[in-house]
This record gives sequence, C-alpha cells and structure tokens, in this order.
Amino acid sequence: MSHHPEQPHEKRSFWHQLLETRISRRTAIAGAAATAAAASLPVSFAQAQQSGVTTANNGAPLGVTPRENARSYPPFRPIEPTRADAITLPPGFRYQILAPWGEEFTEDGRTIGFNHDFIGYFPADMLEGGHSSTDAYLTINHEYVNSLFLGTEERTPANIEKEKRAMGVSVVRVRQQGGEWKVVKDAKNRAVDGLADIELTGPVRGSEAVKGATTVKGTVGNCSGGQTPWGTLLTCEENVDGYTKAWPDSGYEAMHQGWVTEIDPFDPAWTPKKRTGMGRFRHENVAPGRTADGRFVGYMGDDMQDSCVYKFVSRNPISGDRNADRDLLAEGDLYVANFGNGSWILLDYDKNKKLQEAKKDDKPLFSSQAEVLADARAAALAVGGTPVDRPEDIEIHPLNGDVYIALTNNSKHGNYFGHIVRLTEAGSDHAAVSFKWAVTTPP
Repeated sequence: MSHHPEQPHEKRSFWHQLLETRISRRTAIAGAAATAAAASLPVSFAQAQQSGVTTANNGAPLGVTPRENARSYPPFRPIEPTRADAITLPPGFRYQILAPWGEEFTEDGRTIGFNHDFIGYFPADMLEGGHSSTDAYLTINHEYVNSLFLGTEERTPANIEKEKRAMGVSVVRVRQQGGEWKVVKDAKNRAVDGLADIELTGPVRGSEAVKGATTVKGTVGNCSGGQTPWGTLLTCEENVDGYTKAWPDSGYEAMHQGWVTEIDPFDPAWTPKKRTGMGRFRHENVAPGRTADGRFVGYMGDDMQDSCVYKFVSRNPISGDRNADRDLLAEGDLYVANFGNGSWILLDYDKNKKLQEAKKDDKPLFSSQAEVLADARAAALAVGGTPVDRPEDIEIHPLNGDVYIALTNNSKHGNYFGHIVRLTEAGSDHAAVSFKWAVTTPP
C-alpha cells in the first residue's frame, strides 16, 4: 500500500484518540518487554494439560509433547538481510515449489488458479481421526488475477470466463514421496471457481438484497480463511466490488460476493455454502474457536481503513456429528467490537433499536436483518462499532484464548506501520459481550 507522508493526514480518529489516552511511552516499552519475556518462555505439555486445551483453535492437535528441557530459542540460525533475488533460508532448511499456477491437477485437465493466498492443510486421514503430515488435501485461495499474465487484457466473454476460472479455490491432494512433495490427481481434486454453483444460507438467502437468489455463481476475491473443527474450509471474499467494472455484461453480481464461503475438501458432492449470517464486508480471515458452552465462534476483520472487527457465534453448539456440524454456520449472531467501552454490539435488526432507527438522507438505512447483513459495515458504524486501522489477520491463542488482531496501517491518520491488539474476553469465554484490550507493541 502506497502512502504520501508529505501530505498532512486527517484529524485523529476516535480509535487514535483511544490509543493516545491508553498508551504512554513508558507503558508501551513495559508491554513490549513483557511480551518479549513471555515469548521466550517454552510452553510445556503440563501447561497445556492444565489449561484443558488439547487442540488448536482449528481443531488440530496442539503438537506439544512431554519434554523436561524444552528449548527457549528458535530451532534455526537467523539469516542476515540480503538483496539476493532468491529465497534465502537458514542452514539446514530447503524449499520446493508445489502446486504453482497453471499446473494440471485433475484428470479432466483443470489447472491451478492464479495468485495463491491462504492455504489450508487437511490431513487425508482426518475424517478417520488421523493427523497425517505427509498426505493431505490443500485448499488454495486465489485472490485476484493479472490479465497481463493470463493474456486476457481484451474484455471479451472468453477472456472474462478465463479469469473467473483462475479465481476461487483449488482443492488439491498432495503427498510426500521420497522426501519431495508432489500433486496427486485425486478424484476429489477440483476447482471451486468464479463460475461454480454456490448456495446462499442464512437471513440474506432469497432476499431483495441479493435479488432473490438462493444459489449464486462463483466465489472470488479469496483472501485468507480459516478451518473448522469438523474439517471444512472457510474461504473469505475480500475485494469483490471492482469486478462489476472489470467483468462487464458477464452476469457478475457484486452483492453475491463478499461473504464467507464454506467448502468441504473431502466431499465434492456437497455444494459450497455462502454463510450470510457472518455478514458482507471485506473479509480477510476467520479465526475459529469455541465458546464455553461449545458453540462455534469466528473472529473477523474488515480489511479497509477505518473499518471494524466482528465476531460470529453459532446458534447451536458443535455436536461432533460432522453432517450436522456442516450446517452449523447457517444460523448465528454477528457482533461488532466497540473498543471505547470494551463491548460487543449485536447486529440484529429485531433486537437492536439503533438499526431500526438508522437513517441516511432522512431515509431508513435498513428494513430487515437481510439488509443489515448485506451492508454489515454500515450497520456496524450505525450502532457504534469502532473503526480501526485495517484489521487484517486475527488469531486466537491456543492456550489462553486471547484474540490477537493485526491492524495493518492507516495513512489517513498517520499510522504507516500498524500495530497489534490483544483482546481478552470477559471470563475467557468467546461468547462474552464485554472484553479488555491492549496494544501489544507501540503504535
């Protein structure tokens, strides 16, 4: 992202006013020192067992093993900065290129999509309780295309279709053989691209906000994502509005994009689902976790300057029945974070009077829950969600449940380098409606 520091930035935002009232140089240095000290402490198997946590937030095993003398230093030698036009790794490490754009990966000749982003790793034996580290299905997000590389500069129907087929998600089986990773042409390999049939679920399904659609074409703008405990991918649609102009007269509907789409890498017959209950905005990723009563929670950021942080909590608990859990995200509650008072505000039209009263140019902004979710950004601001500095990746600490939010930057308010926020839910319960927060490094 480019910026022009010589130009005066805008007035300090409410978020930056909050930062200024909370942070002094002394507390920032103390916080950085404490973070550095904590980072140097090894996590023991006993600590993991005492916490009651045996799996990471995506359901994978923690991978901690009993060791009395766990090392407190990185398992590699640092490398020096270099201008070499090559990947530089510490001694003892190597890399290989796997599943690049254009490689054929299905029996019918489909090729890997363009511009890889989030990659999910699903052990091939996961549904049998396994954790294979040498045989897996990768789900590869393809965020956008470059018409120069694809040879599609001219806006013809054929070229637009080619671009749509290079986006979305590639489901690719890979296996380690003789120390090298290779793509395996498995029957489950497939592309869930910009032309795939995808079902809408949740309150927006069939509403006027999506022109009555219940099934839509494609998933595009696939940035980061998340993995559910029941073994599905949550792929996040981020920058989708520009394709209305880029793909003219192609049937592209921007309101059909900008959602979280769930894909089952193990079941090609299962139609992918857009989970409209999780809201429409510039989704970066979903950080999945569990509430104290066993429900699914997903933390999300709207990757845009002066935009908000959200969480989605499923209506029902995770059951452990995979077929049932694949429908879990069809119903739930969406909240937006207010950092001014440390609260989560429910984005529910029937329960939140501010949404019913919200107006623009003396006209109601919303008349239904479908409209609230279809413009979650406007709804969030209408009820007092706090606009922050481009919330991108969000992750949950696998042991203590703290939520870490990477705020990239915001040149409009003079923040060119971003910062990281640590959010702690009340009672360490992800269903809580209040929280405490702190900046873990100086802003």
